[in-house]
Amino acid sequence: MSRVLQEEYMRRRIAFKLAAIWLAVAIPLSAVLLATYYQWHKTHLAVIKEQRIGYATLSGTSFKMLVADLQRRMGLVGLEIVDMGVTDPESSLELRRLAASSPSAHLVFTDGRGRALAANQEGLVGEDFSGHDAFRHASRAADGNGIEGVDTGDDGAVGFHLAKRIDARPPLSAGFMIMLVDVGKLHRSFPAVLAKGGISVIDSEGQVVFQNEDPGFALRRERWGDRFPFVRRAIHGDTATTTDFDFPRGGRRIGAFVPIEPFGWAAGSSVEAESALAPFSRTLMVGIPVAVVLAMLALGVSIMISRTIAGSLGLLVQDAQRIGAGDFEQPVHTEREDEIGDVARSLEGARLSLERYERENARLFERQRQDADLDRALADIYSIIHSTLNFRQILDRVLSAAVPALGCDVGGVNLREDRYWVRVALYGLPKEYLGEKLTDEQNRLAALVAKTREPVVVNDALKDDRIDPGFVRRYGIKSSMVFPLRSRDEVVGVLFFNYHSVRTDFTTAQVDFASKLSHSLSLAFENARIYEAEHDIAQTLQTALLALPERVPGIEFAHAYHSATEAARVGGDFYDLFELEHGLLGITVGDISGHGLDAAVLTSLLRSTIRTRAMEQDKTPRQVIEMANTILFRSSPADVFATVFFGVLDRSDGRLVYSSAGHSTGLCICSGSRVATLEANSPLVGAFADASFRESEHRLGAGDVLFLYTDGLIEARRGGELFGEERLLDLLREDRAQDPADVVRRVVDEVLSFSRRQLSDDLAILVLKRQS
Repeated sequence: MSRVLQEEYMRRRIAFKLAAIWLAVAIPLSAVLLATYYQWHKTHLAVIKEQRIGYATLSGTSFKMLVADLQRRMGLVGLEIVDMGVTDPESSLELRRLAASSPSAHLVFTDGRGRALAANQEGLVGEDFSGHDAFRHASRAADGNGIEGVDTGDDGAVGFHLAKRIDARPPLSAGFMIMLVDVGKLHRSFPAVLAKGGISVIDSEGQVVFQNEDPGFALRRERWGDRFPFVRRAIHGDTATTTDFDFPRGGRRIGAFVPIEPFGWAAGSSVEAESALAPFSRTLMVGIPVAVVLAMLALGVSIMISRTIAGSLGLLVQDAQRIGAGDFEQPVHTEREDEIGDVARSLEGARLSLERYERENARLFERQRQDADLDRALADIYSIIHSTLNFRQILDRVLSAAVPALGCDVGGVNLREDRYWVRVALYGLPKEYLGEKLTDEQNRLAALVAKTREPVVVNDALKDDRIDPGFVRRYGIKSSMVFPLRSRDEVVGVLFFNYHSVRTDFTTAQVDFASKLSHSLSLAFENARIYEAEHDIAQTLQTALLALPERVPGIEFAHAYHSATEAARVGGDFYDLFELEHGLLGITVGDISGHGLDAAVLTSLLRSTIRTRAMEQDKTPRQVIEMANTILFRSSPADVFATVFFGVLDRSDGRLVYSSAGHSTGLCICSGSRVATLEANSPLVGAFADASFRESEHRLGAGDVLFLYTDGLIEARRGGELFGEERLLDLLREDRAQDPADVVRRVVDEVLSFSRRQLSDDLAILVLKRQS
């Protein structure tokens, strides 16, 4: 064989062997790369599904809040209509005002049988709405609320009906507010919690109620429940996800649908699959060509090298196998300057590219995880906001959750008081800063937010002239974002988050999170303000209800009142003591069911009724209680009633004539520590219109003590044990001094000690002693 042929034969053998080596490396490496890309795709898809579930849950919660707010406003307008009278022209005006400020096609007020008595459109008066599911649900529901699916009104408007039962007072029977919510107007009223992609709301029949990308889905009454199995699953109470959502507007989507309880509806969120998977696709489009180019380069180089470099291929193969296994940290050996060195450097370039791609995917995954964490944190914060009406308590708990969730150093709330911004809540700063007052010049960002009513984001506080340099130096602020807190369309305060440790560019997710939080805190501020105003009114009224004269001739007396909790200071327990003509004395102790402003108003009505009727000539306790029963029955809801002890004492001879209407047993501490009982002799007040009442008589001797109380005394608990009437009787028998003030003090101390100062109900005590 000639030398040329021999060299050619050797080159071919070497090329064949190197090609075999190349295949042995390239095939496992390709398989590893494909497996890596498949795992990236699977992880990315799981994150997208979790994110869609979060957006769907937030959308469902926002829709429930919208429905609850509309029904609350319907209830308020309904009560105003009842108060002013249905026939009053102002009633229709109130309906038109509510309809104009809400996504309503029409709004009516009906009687208890569903016939429209007033409406925002004159043509609806007299129409029968009793056939609507919303009306039937509201008439049966304990909370008086009703909802039904999408329908088309007589005027062609597409919407769903909401109903609110109005429990009116006689002679007007219970009425109903019924609204047709126009789905075409929901885009103007639905809370701004929209994410990238689509958000949908589906009723219990599977019809589209809301779709943020195309309102036509709802207007055309498309039935996604019939078309998509995963929508039906959500309507039936299960969370459902899909990667093959054939969206009606075209294109495949990734989506999730969750149930909206207790409506039996569903909320969904979807995003175009191509858009959501774009980061992965870009990585794939770059990675595959790089891998192919490198593989072909390795093949070409392997064919050209000689047998003298075959020993070095083992090291290169090991590096390639390590990279194929996903280990991108250790660099490839590139010491050689020949062809093997070139291949090694090419492989090192591929390793660096794959390492960058891996870091980029990890960064994208971390960003998506952070966005999902913010969504979950916001859902938890919504629960905190709705757990109490104490605004300062809400602020402390919300900031404790929001600042760590955002990753900021400091957060707080400043409220506007006179000409200053007052710090009322802080997280991340010493407590001595609380209560600090700042002028508009000092707190320029807050002043700017108040003026523009828009958020302000400052990524670099040292270079932004919108913020006072002295303010920045004093607190060490690097970055800051400030959001308005509104009440009645006025900026009443600001919510702020700061970075003090490092300058940071706020992300879109952080700004969106803080914006949603400021809207929720604004609503919480308004609710707390309304609650506090009502509470102050009721507290003032309660104080007046417990006022007694300083002295009554011929009588020693003492009294006490204790509320069950600080939050329930305004209750329905009361007592009264007033002089009548001919030396008579009126004595009243009562307990109306309920707490708050409504209970205080009814208590005032009942107390004044008894006092006024008792002062009429020749009125007996039975007659007074009968009149009080009639007035309370007509003036209160069906579930409100009262227990009342009313007696008239003749101070000259001790004759006590009384009517005890369902009230706790009255007690008389006689001489020798004997305790006589004054049992109830009549039914509850306000429970029945035609109730029959009786009166009894007892004589108080000189020095005898009359002990009257409400049931919160004997129903005080320690675990499962009641204080009880027997324990009270034993306590009164032991008290020989029979001084009213001492009796009251001793009984109250014993009850509070027994219950460990945790009363289960309010208690009121009135003690009288007839002097010699």
